[in-house]
Amino acid sequence: METQIPSPVMSEAEFAEWMKQARQHDKDALLRLIRYFEPDIQYMCRFMRMPKEDAEQSLRLELIDLLKHAEV
Repeated sequence: METQIPSPVMSEAEFAEWMKQARQHDKDALLRLIRYFEPDIQYMCRFMRMPKEDAEQSLRLELIDLLKHAEV
């Protein structure tokens, strides 16, 4: 049975604020969001049929695109 990797707890208000800052080109906010999702990225990489580094980079780039264009 697969074990889930826990993500750090963040309030909705804090997440929304980081999203707002990231959309305003705040690199620190974007990095905080990427770090928040890092356990999920590492978990998903295990199922991708490509080198781990390429899978990580691909997922991070997709996450950045989603974060910049998401509606909160």
